[in-house]
Amino acid sequence: MRAIIYFIILLLIGSINCLAQKNIRVNYVEIVNNDFPFKMNDYLFVDLENKKSFFLMDYANQQDIGEISEEIQLQIESSDIFALAGRQEDSVFDYLVIDHKNKKTVRYEDFYKTLFKIADCYPELNWTLTNESKKINDLVCKKAIVEYRGRTWEAWYAPSINLPYGPYKLHGLPGLIIEASDIEGRYYYKMAQLSYDVEEFIQTPDDKVYKEVTLKKFLIYEDEFHNLPEDLGSDLSDTSPIFYFLDGSREKEFEFDIEFSWEKNNK
Repeated sequence: MRAIIYFIILLLIGSINCLAQKNIRVNYVEIVNNDFPFKMNDYLFVDLENKKSFFLMDYANQQDIGEISEEIQLQIESSDIFALAGRQEDSVFDYLVIDHKNKKTVRYEDFYKTLFKIADCYPELNWTLTNESKKINDLVCKKAIVEYRGRTWEAWYAPSINLPYGPYKLHGLPGLIIEASDIEGRYYYKMAQLSYDVEEFIQTPDDKVYKEVTLKKFLIYEDEFHNLPEDLGSDLSDTSPIFYFLDGSREKEFEFDIEFSWEKNNK
């Protein structure tokens, strides 16, 4: 009986300690398995008192993990889109800022040396908890599944770390997400380090923003950039190249109506 009481006290102390933390930082390693596979470091900062999370994606320092196929190389050489891929000077991260208290989401995305501030929808995730469990880095984790914007995600969370946060927009589980991936194997995250009481203050790059737009407007801009390079906004011809940029994106479906180039061309 004493052992049981002692164990319960330890659990309570652990929960109180988590709640008492002011800020946390979680380092994730992300692997993106698209036409050009690469890995990069991501950083999740959480202001626990204000329930606000900052997810920083380090695209500027990505590392290649695969070779370009001959087919993809030919596509690049024959492309009629000539744009210098890169980032603004001193720009390192793309930011995803989620205000969980007020249910607001803002993205800062550096698209071909142009930084956009994008108003997005708050991610309401309806997780399905399973009985599956496994150990990851000596942490007992449980599995949960969710469908969000056209992708099905599997996440492994640690109930012993009472923090309902995770990489990208994955949140709301009864424990910190340690590992996550979509079932197609395009995106994979794994926690590398967890730090409590961090002193870093995340300053979003508002001074470098070119334009503030809605997510719908930004998606249309991306579509036109890839598919209408000569005359943005013109009608597509039957021979126009079609680049399905959403196929390799984390999100493929949305809560709002939107029509893309390939949909117009197929009518």
